[in-house]
Amino acid sequence: MMSVTNRLISASEAAARGDMKQVTTTKNFLFDLHHKTVKGLNLDPVEHMDLMGWLELSMGDLTASCERVAELGLCTGQHSDFISSLGERWSTAIMAKYLRKLDVPAAYVLASEILVTDSVAGGATPDLELTKQATMERLVPLLQEGILPCITGFIGADQSKTITTLGRGGSDLSASVIGSVLEADEVTMYKVESVAAEDGTLASWKPGWIGIIPKGSTPNETIPLMSYVEATQLKKVLHPSTCYPLMEKEIPLRVGNTLDFLHPGTLIANKTPKVYEWPTLPSAAPVDVRWARSKAAARAFSTRRFGSIT
Repeated sequence: MMSVTNRLISASEAAARGDMKQVTTTKNFLFDLHHKTVKGLNLDPVEHMDLMGWLELSMGDLTASCERVAELGLCTGQHSDFISSLGERWSTAIMAKYLRKLDVPAAYVLASEILVTDSVAGGATPDLELTKQATMERLVPLLQEGILPCITGFIGADQSKTITTLGRGGSDLSASVIGSVLEADEVTMYKVESVAAEDGTLASWKPGWIGIIPKGSTPNETIPLMSYVEATQLKKVLHPSTCYPLMEKEIPLRVGNTLDFLHPGTLIANKTPKVYEWPTLPSAAPVDVRWARSKAAARAFSTRRFGSIT
C-alpha cells in the first residue's frame, strides 16, 4: 500500500485541474489493488462481501470528493485531508477483518472518533486532554472486553468533526498520542526499509534494518538506546513531533523491525546508558531534559524547532 497516499494526493490535484479522467484511472487502480489484497486473505465469504461492499462505497466517497474539488477548481485543505485519509481507512479496515479471521477479537476504529486536533489542514496538532476523554469513552471499553482496537493512523478530527491529518508520517504521532493518553508502559513502532516498483507499489522489503542505525553503518550496528532529545533530531525515521507526547510521562518508545519483531531494536527514553550489554538494557542515569508543561508552550517549542510540518 506504499503508493496509496501519493496516488490519492495526485487524484486531488488532478481534480483541481478538472482532469476527472485521471481521477477515475486512480480510483480504478486503487480499487483493484485493495480487491486483490482482500481476495488474497481468503476471508469468510460473508466477511469478504461485507468488506468489498464497504470499499466500493468508500471509493464512491473518493469520486464525490474529487468532483467537488473539480467544481471549485481548487483543492482546499479540508478536501485534501479527507481524500488523503482514505487509504489509511481502507488498509486498517482490511487488517481488522483479517485479525478476526485469525480468531483475534478486533474492531475497526476511525481515529477521527478519538484523536481530537485543531483545524490546521495537513499538519494538525492533537489536543491531548480532549483526546484522552474521547479515548477513555471509545477505546477503554474495547480493551476491557479483550477486543484489539485497529486504529487508523495519520488521521484526526477537529471539534466540529471535520477530518484532519497530522502530516506525512503522522501515524507515528498518532501512536505516541494514544500511548500517552492511555499511559501505556511502552509505545512500539515497527518499521522496515522497502523498494518501490516502477508503478510506485511495493516491490520488496529490505531485511536487516532493525531500529535506528548510525548513518553509514551496517544493520548490525543498531543504536540500542537514545534520549528523546536525540530522537527529535532524527530525519525521516520518525514524525518530528513523535516524542513530545511521551516525554513528560517518560513513556519509552521502541523502534523495531517489521521483519524481525523479536529483535529489541532501538529504545528511546529519557535516559542515557552508561554501559550497554546486548541484549539486556542496563541501569541508566537520567539526562536533564526539560519539556514545556503547557500545551501552548509545547506547540510554540515544536513550531520553533521544526517549523511547519508538511
